[in-house]
Amino acid sequence: MHVYRRAMLAVTGAALILVAGLMVSELRSPGTCPLLFGLPACYVVFVLYLAVPAAHFMPRQALADKVYWAAVLVGLAIAVWFSANQLLGREECPLFLTIPLCFGAAITWGVLIWLKLKEQAQTAGQLQ
Repeated sequence: MHVYRRAMLAVTGAALILVAGLMVSELRSPGTCPLLFGLPACYVVFVLYLAVPAAHFMPRQALADKVYWAAVLVGLAIAVWFSANQLLGREECPLFLTIPLCFGAAITWGVLIWLKLKEQAQTAGQLQ
């Protein structure tokens, strides 16, 4: 397994653990997560993070790439939306070590995009 793929799985695993904890908080105390189309955003983000490792284990590469890119781009869009609203004072993202998790999510999605691009460049270099 490529180093970039391992890194993507590690980043996603850490994110899933954080979001799962956030989901538990949401279940115990509704309103912890801001709403996205009437659903707590942490539920939607959890599903998107699950799609990342799922894409790595799909048999067809073309489908795997589409699932991966759809998940990370939608996840990034959600994170940027909530980060902007946090900065504008319209929403309150849950905090982790005094850092709004929407900021952390935006960085995480950006890292996943960067890692995938690095993996694709490495693969393209091996094909030449």
